[in-house]
Amino acid sequence: MAIDYVVWVARLVLAVVFGVSAWGKLADGPGTQKAVGEFGIPLTWVPAVAWALPAVEAVVAVALLPPWTAAGAALVAILLLGMFTGAVVRLLRQGKRPVCSCFGAASAAPIGRGTVARNIVLIALAGVTAVATLAEPQVPGGLPVDHVVAMGVAAGFGAVLVSLWGELRALRRRLDEEVLSTLGEEGLPPGAVAPEFQVLKTASGRPGGRAAVSRARDVIGRPDR
Repeated sequence: MAIDYVVWVARLVLAVVFGVSAWGKLADGPGTQKAVGEFGIPLTWVPAVAWALPAVEAVVAVALLPPWTAAGAALVAILLLGMFTGAVVRLLRQGKRPVCSCFGAASAAPIGRGTVARNIVLIALAGVTAVATLAEPQVPGGLPVDHVVAMGVAAGFGAVLVSLWGELRALRRRLDEEVLSTLGEEGLPPGAVAPEFQVLKTASGRPGGRAAVSRARDVIGRPDR
């Protein structure tokens, strides 16, 4: 019975990963097309691949749930992850690090070793899912219905939370970029001429000299009481 729960959880986790990936790519069409082009797809094929890839991922996510299609969907997941990992390794060897866009705008970081490591973990999970599903083809049929439904609902909520978290990250990144483009970096750029300083004056209107400057510094640096 315990192995049945493990098989069901593995399929749910893999379904969530591919479902969130498909939704992110579809929600960020321009970013997906840009990423597909940077991964070496010919320009004429970029729009078709940018739509076909998330569509296939969505089909895989759905097909992982029924027991009669789960093993095949896991094998397709291994194929997709293997192709993507190979493309990442090739680009890294060429010294290129395009934006991943694996989950749409939520994953705007450049590819790297972490991308390869994550894909290897997912390939291993998909492999375990395929083997376990073939060994236990009745799952989730042997589990209590309420447990199956509760775990499915939890996986759905997890997918929604991950998607919202990614959208918040993307929104914060866009806001930071807008602020930087409007206000610029803090401080003067290297080589810029510093502004002239005005001499502080006393209450009577006369220049205060070093003593006044020193007292002003003391006042500014003194914490409020």
